[in-house]
Amino acid sequence: MKLFVSDIDGTLYWYNNKNNSGCSEECKCAIKKWLEAGNIFAIATARVYTMRDYTLEDIGSSVDYLGGNGSEIVYSNNEVELKTLPFSYFLEVGKWIDEKQLDASVKICVNKQFVAYRQDLYPFTTPERMRKNLYNSIIYDEYSITEKCEGVNMSLLCHPSLTKWIEKELQDQFKGRCNVIATDTDNIDFVPLGSGKGEAIRLLAEHYGVDMKDVIVIGDAANDVCMFELTKNSYCMSHSDDWIREKAGHVVDLVEEAIYRELAKL
Repeated sequence: MKLFVSDIDGTLYWYNNKNNSGCSEECKCAIKKWLEAGNIFAIATARVYTMRDYTLEDIGSSVDYLGGNGSEIVYSNNEVELKTLPFSYFLEVGKWIDEKQLDASVKICVNKQFVAYRQDLYPFTTPERMRKNLYNSIIYDEYSITEKCEGVNMSLLCHPSLTKWIEKELQDQFKGRCNVIATDTDNIDFVPLGSGKGEAIRLLAEHYGVDMKDVIVIGDAANDVCMFELTKNSYCMSHSDDWIREKAGHVVDLVEEAIYRELAKL
């Protein structure tokens, strides 16, 4: 029995000009064959755990879901483990954006409801980059949500020209409190200390009794590098940046290509 773990955006899902195009029929078929061979398939993504049902319906298989960059684990039996962030972090970033007068927004999920600090800046002004959870978000109200609350899946969305600078600034500001990492051209995630895709995969492998040498991973972004460091059976998407590809053991164009390579080894 082996464990295959895949990132979603830019990996399992391909991008078109507006957003991602979902899981292809060829990839769904490969996943099905992997599971039928007695193996385990899991997803490791920056996406929040509340999007799990939608994702599983799309790929057509019930699998384990490592959301929020590994801070949220939903096992296939629906058992949930969450690592949260103080709501005060959300307020701190929101006020920082205001002070710097940046074209950016910050969001967080509290009790399965997404909350946005403001709704008049990027990406609310850029409809083609709006995500479903932002459409359904509510504006922060100090009378209904207090600093004592805890949240998950906190992220800052900004114009791509600002991403690298903001990432560096907030990495310094939140050093020792949480990890700050860009997971897309316009998205920066805040990940609780002691969590991450790599750590979540270790916990999942332990849960199923799978040796790390039997773990296979695939991704395309900076937040996937911690997965590549877990095993020699690591794959990176060919469209990734050079430095990210160099961290992986193999480079492929499609997820199904990696799955069929591993099936052939069996």
